[in-house]
This record gives sequence, structure tokens and C-alpha cells, in this order.
Amino acid sequence: MANNTHQIAFDPKAFLAILGEGKTILEFHKDQVVFAQGDAADTVFYIQSGRVKVVVISERPRWKIV
Repeated sequence: MANNTHQIAFDPKAFLAILGEGKTILEFHKDQVVFAQGDAADTVFYIQSGRVKVVVISERPRWKIV
């Protein structure tokens, strides 16, 4: 059975242009922390340009060398 629903592509720039209250545009510099592990996850980030490095710290090792 064919799916005839048409999906409209999400345009983040258009969405951010019409988004009202609660929108804040921030600039970060290289090596600056944007979000730290353990912080409250109460924000959605959209990276408009540049790159973000994700680092996860775990006290529990994933591999056990035998």
C-alpha cells in the first residue's frame, strides 16, 4: 500500500525567525562550554553555524579487558 501523505520539510531558519518569546541567540567561542553533563535539560539548542564537540564522561567503563 502506497503512502500518499506529503511531508513538508522542516526549515529551522524560518522556524527561528517566527519564534517569539523565549528565544535567545548566543555566541560561543572555541573551547567554551555550552552545556555540561548533569545540568538541567530544560533548553533546546539549535546550532546556526560552527561546530560543537560532544564529550560524555562515564565513571563506569564500557569495556572490560580480560
